[in-house]
Amino acid sequence: MPFLWVTRTNDVGYPLDSFQKTYRLPQGQRTLSVRLRMPHSHEDGWKPEEIFAFANQAVNSGTPLTRVLSQAHDRQRAWIKFKSKTPVVRAELLYTLDNGIWKDRHWLVIPTQIIPDKAMVQVTLPAGVRVFFFNLIDACGLVVSSEHQIL
Repeated sequence: MPFLWVTRTNDVGYPLDSFQKTYRLPQGQRTLSVRLRMPHSHEDGWKPEEIFAFANQAVNSGTPLTRVLSQAHDRQRAWIKFKSKTPVVRAELLYTLDNGIWKDRHWLVIPTQIIPDKAMVQVTLPAGVRVFFFNLIDACGLVVSSEHQIL
């Protein structure tokens, strides 16, 4: 069964390390959407359009969300490969230089290079990065994230 997981970078009750342990438990395809400092409320939790697109994909055979196929890094560079029926028009690296309590970490964002013919995104990692992940944004504005990596 496919799963969609939506959260924010600085969730007080469910930090990214706990989030990762949870989404890795079920077997099958999983899609992540991690929003930078998304507010915490029922109303804000219902807003991400990825939820409706995912439901449409699952129930009505709608256009699938972008899928992260693989990810890697070599401490200097990071990259992911993806598959998408909707063009990926923007990609960004979200990262923190901080350690400590997850909710208190300050997250930064930089654009990354999209290599369309290879369905790949890559970036040179900023100095001092402790944790990072990618967000892929498609032509519909839908956000799909890679898993966070701890250096």
